[in-house]
Amino acid sequence: MEANLSETQISALKRAADITRARIDYRYLLALVFIKSKLEPASGWEKLSASGSDLLNDLSKATAEIAGNDPSLKHMNNYFDFAQFSSVKGASESLRQLVEILNSSEFNSNSLGDAFEWLLKYYAFTHTKEGEAYTPREVVNLLVKIANPRDKESVYDPAMGYGGFLIYSHKWVTKDCAACDVNLYGQELSAMAHITAVMNMQVHKITSYYAYMDDTLLFPRTQEAGKLKKFDVILSNPPWNLYGYDENVLKKGDLSGERYPFGYTSLESADWAWIQHALASTDQENGRVGLVMDAECLSRPGPDKIIRSKIVDADLLEAVILLPERIFYHTQSSSSILVFRPSKPSKTKNSVVLINASMEKESHRESKRINYLGEDNISRIVKAYLGFNNINGMAHVATVNDIRKKDYNINPSAYVSPMSDVEL
Repeated sequence: MEANLSETQISALKRAADITRARIDYRYLLALVFIKSKLEPASGWEKLSASGSDLLNDLSKATAEIAGNDPSLKHMNNYFDFAQFSSVKGASESLRQLVEILNSSEFNSNSLGDAFEWLLKYYAFTHTKEGEAYTPREVVNLLVKIANPRDKESVYDPAMGYGGFLIYSHKWVTKDCAACDVNLYGQELSAMAHITAVMNMQVHKITSYYAYMDDTLLFPRTQEAGKLKKFDVILSNPPWNLYGYDENVLKKGDLSGERYPFGYTSLESADWAWIQHALASTDQENGRVGLVMDAECLSRPGPDKIIRSKIVDADLLEAVILLPERIFYHTQSSSSILVFRPSKPSKTKNSVVLINASMEKESHRESKRINYLGEDNISRIVKAYLGFNNINGMAHVATVNDIRKKDYNINPSAYVSPMSDVEL
């Protein structure tokens, strides 16, 4: 499910990215890719690309028309103002060059989605702040394989960022079945991230989606008849250690009693508030939850431990995966994946598989400062999860009572020491 672009196209995108370093915010390149995907070639994009001195005006009109016809993009005009570049020396010429690049490298409706994703990865890698809303796609790929969304199921991301989990879930379901589909739901507080996610889904020709913009921990928009909507699959990488959501704050939000039955988080970190919201939004019979979290939440004392102990005792936790260090672009912190099921199969009842995948990594092809999950790494981790057995140097199956004896520490490193080379 990696971007399927030619070397010529990648080279063209790199040239385009270089142009955005000077006079134009990189987001406008993303917008151009999206606009090209929305305009009919003969009457729209080709006419726009040949507009010469009227380019800025035509881009402004195209943006306004797209936003005016799509409620999910109603804020687009507030963030993409092409007319402003009329007063920036050289900006109009830079935009013309970007349009020319998108014309000259055989980018069509079948490759624009991959181009959009390539640019998101490139800018997340080179802009630390943008990395906060971007989950490395190999981590997304791993979690989608673990959750295994199926045809006609619903997939929800309560902190969707740029929409990676939703798009890859769609790709997973439709890769061998063109007639298959999933219903995608996402919510995001950041207006720019929300717009980017919507553009990303549309440039991938995805139509079965609902994208909301609001504070999920306080005002979840996925409600039906005054109750939370339930989903088959919930996948997310919510912001770690989010400050400002203690009991006094969370109780002011919608459906707080339904969503936070195991307790309230401290002001310093909302990690287990995100987890509880996901569990409350999960279908009780077939639901699966996979969340990427800071590894600190696995053993943090205080309110987190109280909540964690209740969730473990309720037998909702199925797996914990400790990921390698430095696989995220914006942080050096250790990360983990937590997998939950309200109705666990008999094989996993009253137990949790703790997978120490901290050595499952490759050196990143473009930087020594970060690591990468290769296909072999992903395959071994998925195999360990599905097998649900002890694996020397990698996995340990602990009972709920075992975890209780360890004071509800669910960090896999407390149960199994990694080996650098493990034969599964």
